[in-house]
Amino acid sequence: MQYALRLCSQNGLTQACIHIYGCMKLYEQAVDLALKSDDVELAKINADRPDDDQGHLKKKLWLKIAKHIVLNKKDIKA
Repeated sequence: MQYALRLCSQNGLTQACIHIYGCMKLYEQAVDLALKSDDVELAKINADRPDDDQGHLKKKLWLKIAKHIVLNKKDIKA
């Protein structure tokens, strides 16, 4: 997985990198990269992926997404 991640990163395949981070259960990195590439939907998908015992992580990821939407998109309703 790390090799595939490195290749995708070197070739600019951002969505593939996000999916690989998700498969590796590195949800925070996946959400960060998705938000960096302004792919909010993919960030939302990865924010929902942590298990119930990782509720604190899920909350943290959703707060990152909310902050990104409010600051960058100026869309409070979203």
